Amino acid sequence: MGEEEVYKTANDNPVKFLIMTHEKFFENGVNAVIGLCDELREYIKDKYFMDEFLDSVEYRKLRYYEEREFEIEN
Repeated sequence: MGEEEVYKTANDNPVKFLIMTHEKFFENGVNAVIGLCDELREYIKDKYFMDEFLDSVEYRKLRYYEEREFEIEN
């Protein structure tokens, strides 16, 4: 596996497994990497929900990379 494939896999796996383990909430995005399921779309307009949601996603991302000892650029 070449370096480019390694980076692609490292980028794709968090999304792939988030969708696989939380399929009630997420789906493959049409015009994006990941999308919310239809039942949650109405909450996108709720600022409190979005703040909590984005915080949860950021936490999962950091934990994923930390467990695999990747360095994260902010």
